[in-house]
Amino acid sequence: MKRNVTTYLSREEIRELVTASDAQGALSVLTTWAIIAATFVVLAAFPTNPIVWLLAIVILAAMLKERHNILPFVPAKAGTQP
Repeated sequence: MKRNVTTYLSREEIRELVTASDAQGALSVLTTWAIIAATFVVLAAFPTNPIVWLLAIVILAAMLKERHNILPFVPAKAGTQP
């Protein structure tokens, strides 16, 4: 039996999930900047710990990749535009 998303969600629920929202956009931007700020706060608290530096680089690079898709050396997800 082939299942697709309409097996689990109604058309109305799908429409709610894919409709753009200013509030969700603002929350996304706020969350992104909060994670960036928290990363720098942790770096300032532990400036000599190399593991903290490594984690900060990984977190910031992942955020750049996910939000802006600007890291050319990391392959894009299938179906996304560079």
